[in-house]
Order: sequence, then structure tokens, then C-alpha cells
Amino acid sequence: MPTAERIRTQIGVCVPAATMVKPKAPRGQGAIEEEHNALSSAESMGAAPPCGIEAILESHSKQFQCILKAIQDTKVSLESKIDAVTIDMGLLRADHKKVASRVSEVESTITTLQPTVSELHNTVKKLTTEVYELQRRAEDAEGRSRRNNVRFMGFAEGSESHSTELFLEGWLTETVLQGNTPKFFSIERAHRTPGKPPLAGAMPRPLIARFLNHRDRDLILQLFRTKGPFSHDNAIISAYPDFTAEVQRSRATFLQVKKQLASLNIKYALMFPAKLRIIDGADTRFFHTPEDTWTWLHAKGLATKPTDASTSDNWQLPRTQRRRSKRPTRGPSSSQSRGERSSALVAASLHANNRYSPLRTVPDTLSDTDSTATICPDENEGQRPKLTPRSADDLG
Repeated sequence: MPTAERIRTQIGVCVPAATMVKPKAPRGQGAIEEEHNALSSAESMGAAPPCGIEAILESHSKQFQCILKAIQDTKVSLESKIDAVTIDMGLLRADHKKVASRVSEVESTITTLQPTVSELHNTVKKLTTEVYELQRRAEDAEGRSRRNNVRFMGFAEGSESHSTELFLEGWLTETVLQGNTPKFFSIERAHRTPGKPPLAGAMPRPLIARFLNHRDRDLILQLFRTKGPFSHDNAIISAYPDFTAEVQRSRATFLQVKKQLASLNIKYALMFPAKLRIIDGADTRFFHTPEDTWTWLHAKGLATKPTDASTSDNWQLPRTQRRRSKRPTRGPSSSQSRGERSSALVAASLHANNRYSPLRTVPDTLSDTDSTATICPDENEGQRPKLTPRSADDLG
């Protein structure tokens, strides 16, 4: 592109093509003559005189001034921003120094306290062990303090009148002991379980009696096991040992095991607080957990456990080892007479009314009216049969 056209394109100056300066030729006589001829021809054609170098320089100067001004504005803006960044960096540097000093202080404190923390950890571990041991001893002491207690179920509210001790002593002497009263037989203290009296028709609260002599307590429980049940005002009375809630929960875990042992006619006893004793021929074995008992039964081929079972409740006896329990039935059999069956129904209904009776088979979720609605006792159909309740040691 010629020089004139390039300049015109760059600066936007309207210069006629005819008046554009041609590229410089080497200086000489011929070049001078060509320039003179071009100027003469332009004047003769009436064209405008060329802008000249001054106009081009002036245009470039204006553009350079605009660029210079923009550069100066940018410089001022950058300087202000750089100042702000410098201030922020100074603040960050100060904060960093504070954090570094704080971290150093914390590290030195941790180094100083580390032996103390280790000692405290050992102390807490030791105290945890001691607290567990104290809880165990407190539970054992509470259980032993209740060894002379007996829990009586079935006495109606208000039947004890003003003195619960005298009422129980008289009833036990007449009904349970039947005149064979020990020499120093006495009830030290007796009372209802704490709580509001139940509504009419609801289950009465149990009576807790503390005997002065533990031999009297054992005698009463033995008589209830062997000669019971006893009644008062047409209500079956049951007697059980008075265990703590924790002991009752521990003993309840052996319920399924005891059912299996009873079906196999294996002699056992649940000792205080929750230790199962099994008499296997001439050997006596003790088990502290139901799982150990199930393992022993499985080893002897007396119980099997399904492969998909995860709890001890799923253990069951082999079909070839199942036996009938020789315990007395809880209801009338087909071989009994009409009067005997009716009397057995009366006794079963009385036990069904007692929520804590060992002979109760109706779930607690059913009301008392639901469990006895179909029982219509007849007073003239004979005496009630003596249904022996399960051992008080099985109450778990």
C-alpha cells in the first residue's frame, strides 16, 4: 500500500488520492521534476491543497495526548489500589504475628498440661472402676436388706385395716401356718407399695412385709409353694421374694432357659442374684448367663439353635427330645367331673384377676373383664382344687 493511503487509513484524514504524496524516490533531478509536475497538475485541476505534515502531526499529537491522559488515570487508580492492598497486607502481617504468638503460647501450655491430663485420665479411669464397684456393692446391699421381705399379691385395698403388721400376722397364723406358729414369729414392718390407691376394680397394690427372722420368711414361702394357693375374701393370695428391679431384670433373662429345663425334667435352681444351678446326675453346674446354658444344652444335644437365629430366645428343643411337663395343669382336664371342672375354672378365674399370679395366662393388655367374662362359678359345685403355683424362685 502506498504511504499516503496508509497514513490516510490510520489517522482518518481525508486526503484526495490525487494529492497524496507518492513514495519518495531517490533524491535527484528526476524526482524533483516529478514532484513539481504533480503539484502543477493538481493546481490546474482545481483540487484542494494537501493537508501537509503539520496536520498529520497535529492529529497524532491529539491521539498521543488522549493516550497519555488515559495512562495517567490508570496510574492514579492503580496507585490508590496498591495503597489499599499495602494497608491490608500490613494488617494481615500484624494478625499473623498475633496468631503465631498465640499458637506458640498454646503449644507451650499443652506441653505443660500434658502430664496433668494423662494423670487426670488415669484418675477418671480409676474412679469409673470404683463407681462400678460401689454400684455393685450398693445393689448387693439393697438386695440383702430385702432378704427378709415377702411381697404378697391379691389383698384388696383397705383389707389390712389400721395395722398392716397385725393383719398379716393374724392371717398367716390362721390360714398359712394353721396353728403351727414358730415361737418367735413376728412381722417387723409391713406396708403397701408407695403410690396412689387404684381405682375401683383395678388391681390392688401389693403388700410388702419384713419378717423379724429369715427362717420365718423361708417357711412362709415354702408353705405357699407346697400347700398353696391361699385365699382371702375370695381372692387368691400369692407370695414372692422381694427383689430389686435390677435383680428382677437379670433373673428374667433365664425365663426361656428354665422353660427348656423344666420340659426336660432337669433339676435347676435360680440362686441369688441371678445364677442358675443345674443338677446333672452327680454333677452340679453353675451358669451366670443364659448363653452359657444354651451352649451347654447344645453340647449335650438337648437344644438346637436355627442358623438364622441371633438371640437365645430362638433356641429350641429337638423334636425327639421334647417331653411333656409333669407339672399340674393350669385348667380342668377332660377326665375331671363336672363339679371338679367348674371348681378349677373358679380358681383359674381368681388367678386371672391377679396380675402377678404365676398361673395367669391372659396377657396384661387384656382387661380383667375380658379374661373372666365367660366364667360363671357355681357356689354349690364342690370345693376348689388346690392348684400348686410355680416355685417362688422362678419369678425372676
